[in-house]
Amino acid sequence: MSPHRKINILEVRSCRGGGGGPEKTILFSALEADRARFNVTIVYLRSEYDPEFDLDQRAQKLGVESFYTIEERRKFDVGAIKRLLQLCREKQIDILHAHCYKSDLYGLIVRRYHKMALITTAHGPLATMKFFWASKNWRVRYLYDQIDLRILKYFDKVLIVSDTMRDIISKYGVDPRKMIWVRNAIDSRYFRRSGQRDERFRAELGIPVDATVIGAVGRLNGEKDYPNLLRAARILTERRDNLYFVIVGKGELDEELRQMSTNMGLEDKVKFLGHFHDVRKVFEQMDLYALSSTREGLPNTVLEAMAMEVPIVSTDVDGVKEAVADDKEALLVPAQDSASLAAGIETMLNDPQLRTRLARAARERVESEFSFTSRTRKVEDIYRQLVPA
Repeated sequence: MSPHRKINILEVRSCRGGGGGPEKTILFSALEADRARFNVTIVYLRSEYDPEFDLDQRAQKLGVESFYTIEERRKFDVGAIKRLLQLCREKQIDILHAHCYKSDLYGLIVRRYHKMALITTAHGPLATMKFFWASKNWRVRYLYDQIDLRILKYFDKVLIVSDTMRDIISKYGVDPRKMIWVRNAIDSRYFRRSGQRDERFRAELGIPVDATVIGAVGRLNGEKDYPNLLRAARILTERRDNLYFVIVGKGELDEELRQMSTNMGLEDKVKFLGHFHDVRKVFEQMDLYALSSTREGLPNTVLEAMAMEVPIVSTDVDGVKEAVADDKEALLVPAQDSASLAAGIETMLNDPQLRTRLARAARERVESEFSFTSRTRKVEDIYRQLVPA
């Protein structure tokens, strides 16, 4: 390749609605890219039956210059694959960087007709049966994971956000030398607590000014185990009158969780806020962040809470333990144990000094170990290895 030509990258992912943590990584990576050396184009595969998809609007607001959507009418859409191939040819793509099982599969097919390198990032836990059945449609999701794992060996590089994924993926014939641990990261300059709460926003939520607020952020799906959090909320609100919970996110379990909250008598205490483009506004309202998941890769939301200096109580699932240590940056409790989750939250609420110590330590760790700029440079180094000048 000519030393004067930039490397052309195509980031590809499929998601519904506003997506989740990987969307932040993909969008901010395009903004952080070294434009003297790389042209980055983002493509999202979008179901035409998904009216809540808004990533094109978010990309525009952030200033992402090259963003495309490809509409799909069915789960496996040949027309979408042809459009992806056309885009690869038009953009003279050197590297396709996939971010989910569908983009992995489509990328592998497209490479048969357009010569390029293939990279994928495994953003979440793949095919681990621990608590997997807790997810809605878990059989289908397990099947997708199995298909994905079996095609990863054909990729040039497999990036893993959590080192715990290494053993699982290597069982499916992936050369260990192809696997590179690239942890999730955030821009700690962007996620920084201002110290000022928007009282008007709090009033709009129906939360008293002097109330204590527990927050959670993430897609409303089975893996996040929000029923666990709701059961903990019921335990805690029976003991504390001025305690409220806010849940940010949308997903397949939205109506089910709202109904569960009502059935538990929590409709006034638990606020479902839907999706927020700028979640910092909600983090500013939180006195404590709670993660109730049964499975995680390395959750962006935990990194965001760390950067925003919101004390954290989390289940002790694998990916979380790569970001925080118990009683150092957070309190960790067993998964699927509402009593323990409630006890952890109560311990934190009863000890202001503990909250301050953990929040400060978490902020320091994010700044030192989870720099988004450093992550981007590491990924760009991988690109250069695959497409040398």
